[in-house]
Amino acid sequence: MRPTAWVLLGACILGSPSALAVGWGTTPVDIPLGADVSVHREPVSYFAPLGFRTLTPTVTWSYRGLLPPPFGTTQIHNFASSGARIFAALDDGVVFTDDRGAHWSRASWDGSQAPRAMAFDDASGFGAAVGTNGTVWTTTDRGQSWRTRRDVGDVLVDVAVLGHVVAWTSIRGLVQVSADGGTSVRTLSERARGPMPVMSTWQSQLWIRVDGARWWRVDREGAAERADRSPWDG
Repeated sequence: MRPTAWVLLGACILGSPSALAVGWGTTPVDIPLGADVSVHREPVSYFAPLGFRTLTPTVTWSYRGLLPPPFGTTQIHNFASSGARIFAALDDGVVFTDDRGAHWSRASWDGSQAPRAMAFDDASGFGAAVGTNGTVWTTTDRGQSWRTRRDVGDVLVDVAVLGHVVAWTSIRGLVQVSADGGTSVRTLSERARGPMPVMSTWQSQLWIRVDGARWWRVDREGAAERADRSPWDG
C-alpha cells in the first residue's frame, strides 16, 4: 500500500469465506511518504515492517522506526506469527521476535531465497513456508530452524497448516496437500480456471476454494474430500 496523509487499511474478518480483506477503512498514520506498508495482525496488536503498531487495532498508528540492524536495511517480503512470536521474511532468510519487535533473532534457514508465505500450527509448533522458486520449507520448533522439504517447480504464493498437514497453492492455481509435512503430496487442482485458490482453517479443518466455487475440506489426518458448500453457508 502507498501511504499519503492517510493509509488505506484492510481488515480481514476471521472466518470470512473468502479469507481476504473485506472491511476497508482509513486510519491516520504518521509515516514517511513513499514508504511501502504491509500490515500483519496478531492477537493483541497489528505489526508492520516499518515498525508501526497499535494496541487498539485500526484506531491510531504511530511510527516506530525501522527494524534494528542488520534487518532494517533489507527488504521485508512477508510477516507471519505463531502465538506471540512474529516472523519476518527477509532477502536472505527469516528473523523472529518474541517481544513485539524490541529484539530480533535470525532463524536457521535452509535456503538462499526468502519465503513469500508462512503458516504455523500453534499447538504443535509445526510450520511451513513457500517461495516463488517453488520450494517448500518446514519447521518443527516454532520457526527457530527450517529445512527444505521439496521443490514443486512452480511459483508458490500461499501456504496453510493444520497440525502437520500442509497445503500450498501456486500462481497458476496448483493446489497440493501433504499429510506428512511435505514428504508426499496429493494434488487437488493442477490449474485454476477462475480466481486463484483461497485457503483458510476453520473448526479444526482446512478449507480450500478452487475456481471461486469448488470447495475441498481437509482434516487433521490429511484426508481431503469435496464439499458441497463452505462452512459459512450454514
